[in-house]
Amino acid sequence: MRGKCLDNTRRNTKQKQAISDVFYSLYHPTANEVYEQVKKVNSSIGRATVYRFLNRLTQDGTISRIVLDENVVVYDKNVVEHAHFYCRNCGKIIDVPFNKMFKDYAEEIKKTNNYYVENIGFEMCGLCLECSKKNKGE
Repeated sequence: MRGKCLDNTRRNTKQKQAISDVFYSLYHPTANEVYEQVKKVNSSIGRATVYRFLNRLTQDGTISRIVLDENVVVYDKNVVEHAHFYCRNCGKIIDVPFNKMFKDYAEEIKKTNNYYVENIGFEMCGLCLECSKKNKGE
């Protein structure tokens, strides 16, 4: 299934389209996961091309780059403000919608410090329900 190319600001190429198609098919992928899947579709695409394209899309605000752990960086096509829960055991990433508390906190920061908040990032790390149950059973 072919999705639209994520990069609307520049010339569309077969390489960009291949990267976009793979990116759309994955859930919170790392750059390396995108590269490994793209390689199966188009072996001529280099790792640097994938990384540059993802970085450009991040800078453009088309996708988000999320640092979940010192060794875990993923990309998200959902740019609506939300938080993430990262299971440090199994690696599962769960989207957590922002509630009123998150938005109120951003407003408070803005008022108290005269900051203009453009984006809120919030990542949580711990054990998901399944891993937590397994841990208790051991």
